[in-house]
Amino acid sequence: MNWLNQLIFWIPLVVTVGVLLWLFREDILKASIPVPKLKKAIIIVIGVTVLQYLSRIGLFYWSLRKDPLGMYLLPAQGTNYFIQSVSAMTKVFLLNILVAIGLVFIVILIKRLTQRPLFEESDLYVIFLASFLVGFPGIFILFMAAFLLMIIWQLAGRLVFKTVLNQSRLRVSPFLIFVALIHLVLVNFYFYQNFLGYVHLI
Repeated sequence: MNWLNQLIFWIPLVVTVGVLLWLFREDILKASIPVPKLKKAIIIVIGVTVLQYLSRIGLFYWSLRKDPLGMYLLPAQGTNYFIQSVSAMTKVFLLNILVAIGLVFIVILIKRLTQRPLFEESDLYVIFLASFLVGFPGIFILFMAAFLLMIIWQLAGRLVFKTVLNQSRLRVSPFLIFVALIHLVLVNFYFYQNFLGYVHLI
C-alpha cells in the first residue's frame, strides 16, 4: 500500500518537473515559448494532476473498503466521512484553478488599463501554469521571488553586459517557471515547509 502511495505522489511530480524543465529550456533557447507548446504543457500538467487526485480517491476508497472498521465510514453505511474527505482533497485543486484564472484576468485587466504591451501572450499561459502549480497562498512567494530575480537579472545585464533595460515589455516567464520549479522541489523538504509555516504561507 505504501509503495502505491509513493507512486501516486512521485510520478505526477516527476512529470510536472520534467514539463517545467522543458519549458524553461525552450524559453532560454528561443527567448519565448510558442503558445501551442504552452497549451500542451498545461493540458499535460492538469491531466496528470487530475489522474493523481482520482488515484488518491480510488486508493482511499479501496483502503476503507478493505479495513474491517473503515468500511463503516463509506457512504453506503450512512456516513459522510468519505464524501467530506474527498471534498477536502478536491477543494485544493479547484482553489488552485480559480486562483490561476483570477491572476490571468488581473494581468489582462492591467494590460487594458495601461494600454501598453507589458506582457507577452505566452506570459498569460505561464502565469496560469505557475500559479496553478504553486497554489494559494504560495503565489505570493512565486511572484515576489520571480520579480526580484527579474530585477536582479536586468540590473546585472545593464551593469555587466551593458544591455539596455526593456521599458515596454517585461519578460517574467523564465523567472516564473524557475521559481515554480524550485518551489515544487523544495516543498518536499521540512526546512522549506517550516519556512513557509513561519511566514504563514501554509
